[in-house]
Amino acid sequence: MGMSITPEVIKNVELSITIFNWAVLGSFVIALLIGFIRGMKKSIFRFLTRIVPLITLLLFIDLFAKMVLTWQFPGFINIELGNSVLDIVSNYVAKEFNNGVSLDQTSEMYQLVLSLGISVSRFIVFYIGVAICTFIVTPLLNFILFIIRKIFERPSYGPDGRVEKPKKNILSRLIGMGLGGLQYVLVFLIITLPLFGSVSLLMDLKEEMMDSFDTTLVNQTSEVLVNENEQNKEQLENAFKVLEQFDRITIRRILNRFGSKDKPLDALYFGYLTRVKTKQGTINFVYLIDDVKTTLNVLNQYRKDGEIDISELIINEKEALFDLIIKHDFLPMFAPALIEYLDANDLLDENDIDIEALKQIDWEKENEAIALILNKIANLLEVGEFDFDDLAKSLTIPALDDAMEELGKAIAKSELISQLGASFLYEELSKALTEFGTEEGVDVTVLIELADLRNMSEDDWGKNFKTISNIVRAAYELGLFEESDQIDFTKEDALRRLITKPFELTKVQGKEADLLNLLIKFTNMKETFDEWGVSQDFSQIDWNTEPNNLARMLIALTRLGSIEDFSLELIYDALETQEGKDKLSELFEAINASALLQPALRTVVESLINEIDDSLDLSSIDFDAIDWVVEFEAIKEIKEQVEALEDGIELLTGETIEQLMINAAKGDITTLMVGKMINKSLEEMFQEHNPKVDGKLVFDYTDKDILAGNADDMRDLIDFANAMKEAYSDPDLFSPDKKIALGEAIQKFEKVGEERPTPIDYYLPAILNYAQVPGSSITTEGLVSSGKTYAYEGQLLVDFFKALNEDDKGTFTVIALDIQTNSYLAKEVFVAWNPLI
Repeated sequence: MGMSITPEVIKNVELSITIFNWAVLGSFVIALLIGFIRGMKKSIFRFLTRIVPLITLLLFIDLFAKMVLTWQFPGFINIELGNSVLDIVSNYVAKEFNNGVSLDQTSEMYQLVLSLGISVSRFIVFYIGVAICTFIVTPLLNFILFIIRKIFERPSYGPDGRVEKPKKNILSRLIGMGLGGLQYVLVFLIITLPLFGSVSLLMDLKEEMMDSFDTTLVNQTSEVLVNENEQNKEQLENAFKVLEQFDRITIRRILNRFGSKDKPLDALYFGYLTRVKTKQGTINFVYLIDDVKTTLNVLNQYRKDGEIDISELIINEKEALFDLIIKHDFLPMFAPALIEYLDANDLLDENDIDIEALKQIDWEKENEAIALILNKIANLLEVGEFDFDDLAKSLTIPALDDAMEELGKAIAKSELISQLGASFLYEELSKALTEFGTEEGVDVTVLIELADLRNMSEDDWGKNFKTISNIVRAAYELGLFEESDQIDFTKEDALRRLITKPFELTKVQGKEADLLNLLIKFTNMKETFDEWGVSQDFSQIDWNTEPNNLARMLIALTRLGSIEDFSLELIYDALETQEGKDKLSELFEAINASALLQPALRTVVESLINEIDDSLDLSSIDFDAIDWVVEFEAIKEIKEQVEALEDGIELLTGETIEQLMINAAKGDITTLMVGKMINKSLEEMFQEHNPKVDGKLVFDYTDKDILAGNADDMRDLIDFANAMKEAYSDPDLFSPDKKIALGEAIQKFEKVGEERPTPIDYYLPAILNYAQVPGSSITTEGLVSSGKTYAYEGQLLVDFFKALNEDDKGTFTVIALDIQTNSYLAKEVFVAWNPLI
């Protein structure tokens, strides 16, 4: 356990520095005094013998450092790692970081180790040199100068014959005093300042470090952690109080005025001595620490409750942060050595990093690319106030697409990311997706291929990033990233983009069918498409238009209700308003426009029609020619009437059957539906009397023209049948009005201008037979060949029953005779039910 820095320790350091300051000031005064006493001449020589060796040391310090670094120890010194400082350092690095393999002297790692070794040696050599200069070189120079002076100096004798000492005037003494003081200051600067360079750097960082340490994380609720945090903060404050005492050294403090507030002279000096040279440039730790200080200061300004607001930080301070990368050329300086380190360690075996590809990267360009990427990230954050705390809100900003495109283009400039990073990502995603596909029982090959971002052009990077941004925004807008599994299909633009944009990715070209198949499997569309019988053959699809058609279909379905609720009832509800009809029209237009969905339309419609009649065969329907809004309107109109026919067509009135046939003829499916029902009902009612020629129906009501053209005739026939039923349902009950109604029903059979035989001619024999008229011998041919009109036949019956009702015996006798001799249909009716017979 280390010694804690207590207030007592701080006080002792403060006292020591105070004593040191007085000693420095005292020695400075002595130096001034000595200079004053020696005068100018001796002070100059003393100044030169002190300063020149030290300056020479500084000029040749790198050479001396290299000499010391490679100097071989005497044979009696035996160190396991080597016989020179460089051997020891390089062998240690080889052992610890290169799996024991000796470093190649041409390698980047060796060059960096050499530079770091020289940096350390430079500092050691400096103080060894200072000691040599101070205790050997300077005394030696002074001794040499003393001998030279004795040899060449001619003594001056006085009147008394004694050697006279040259007198020093006041100016000489003052100059000597100045040189003595300057010598002291320069020697102090050269020898002492480097000792305190690190102190200056740390003091320069003090405020930023304390600000960082002073922040307590929001989630730091444990009392123990808070206490530890406070204790560590107190220790840090005490450490800085100790360093502050060293900052009080008087002469050093004065000399630092020649530097600056941010970069004290002793820190600059220290940075110069400890600089590290690489092939790509020199690192001066003073400037590096100064930028670290700036960075920490910036970070602390955006620190809130222990968390740094990254978004605001990058938006407002991107220059201060990103210039650091370019200014110090971190990647070119350190990446090559780091790659060699990675190449020699097992870390690569675990991650399959392509080390040879890393070695081929131009790290100067890479450094610029990384800076550009970070700059584009900052631009991205600036767009629409991008907020990491509310991604859902941020990702709804359309302007993000363009910012993402710029980011994608910037990434394309980085080999590290666009090639090696993309390769690594592809391999890892391939493993994960393959495992996922195996678990889900789904072929995810297309997703694996989409994850391969290698070998794309700069434009493709930009285009794909923009497209991905659009897809992600659409997903957020639809609520796919929320905890709920429900998708908000009402956001039509987002839904359209989510479906269409994936097909715009450059890697999808040629794999659109696989992507669509996968999307169908992973969405709610799969079950619906299976029910509809959507084909899995996508070979004939135009991928420039098909995704948009699918989107149109989904949007139209959503406007109507939902995919799951698609039914006849949903369609009927839509037909209630013009807006609903428009939505229904959009749906079927989208389906018809879709090469994928159009073939399945028959299955969809059949499933809907099966709700009404599950035996209806729609194979004869031309689906391409149908107006589906009109068709379903017709279906809706006849729905109630069809349901009323469950007990047979004979229960309907003539007017109802006419309207049913007219409504049904509006649509192809309704024609088939009602026509089939009428054909079946008439066949069951009339059996062999149902009008046929050569075994085929004369009137097939599944034909739209026949259905619509015979509607009024069918009405009249139904009215006639009902009138006959009413008139003769009770033979014992005489009702002249019902008999008159029967005659009037026959009068309606008259069709002026129609060529006979008419539908009435064909159906009357079957109806009379169905009504079980006794001995009825009426035929279609007889009705036509009789030459009698229905107006005439009906009028005979009307006149007869009126006369009978009025008891006009003479009139009804005449008419009865006329019926017997001159009628065809009336006679059959009269004979069959004449109450007088």
